[in-house]
Amino acid sequence: MKKTLLAASCLVALALPAKADLVLFNGNVHDSLVTIGGAGFGALPRLLNLQTDGAETGSNTPSGSTGDAKCSGTFFCSTPTLTAAGWTGGGQDVGVGVNWDQTGQNGAQLDALALTIYNGTTAVRTFNLAANLVPTLFSNTELRREPGNGNAVFLFVLNAAQQTQFNAILATPGSGNFVAGLSASAGCVGLVTCTFRSDDGPDSFVAVKNVGLVPVPVPVVGAGIPGLLAACFGMFGLNRWRRRKQLGLA
Repeated sequence: MKKTLLAASCLVALALPAKADLVLFNGNVHDSLVTIGGAGFGALPRLLNLQTDGAETGSNTPSGSTGDAKCSGTFFCSTPTLTAAGWTGGGQDVGVGVNWDQTGQNGAQLDALALTIYNGTTAVRTFNLAANLVPTLFSNTELRREPGNGNAVFLFVLNAAQQTQFNAILATPGSGNFVAGLSASAGCVGLVTCTFRSDDGPDSFVAVKNVGLVPVPVPVVGAGIPGLLAACFGMFGLNRWRRRKQLGLA
């Protein structure tokens, strides 16, 4: 009962302010999966890890972690400065990437996401998951496109209006030392329609500098060993037809 109340209250908190929007990079789940390559999670600030079954809700702020956040031992979290996150060149640089570890179900469901910028422990502004993306569903097909933990993330960025708001934060003296905290809910949380449950985790959220990132290429149909075999048999057949034609047998 306590966990249900916690989840519901977190959803209410993450829903405000309504006009501060985080949206999918390139506008949809499929094209939001971007390669972070050699950077991985070792080089990028990991804002939050969530891990529990059914539903997971937690946060990591300058005051510490709450709920289902896993921020100790193997599962580490941080509240990086804007300088450390690389978010110093304008609001268009800001990105939050999520890497799912969902093996027991057929997809993943993000119910809430809130990026808060702090001056010390004082919240300056919060940017929330856009209302039309609650929940954001990631099918099993999309999850299978993730090329290993730490190599790619599904990326959320600020919309144009919120990039302007972030630029106003950057104009504040000393903003390079402001820090970023993150709250998130995934799985069957609160009153959000349940499509995909959370399972083993941990599901990780990282601070990404959104510059020059490109979507993970879609596998080409016919590529790989089956495609190579088909091409070889095709060439063999064509060569045999040419020889028969030369001998007047075709």
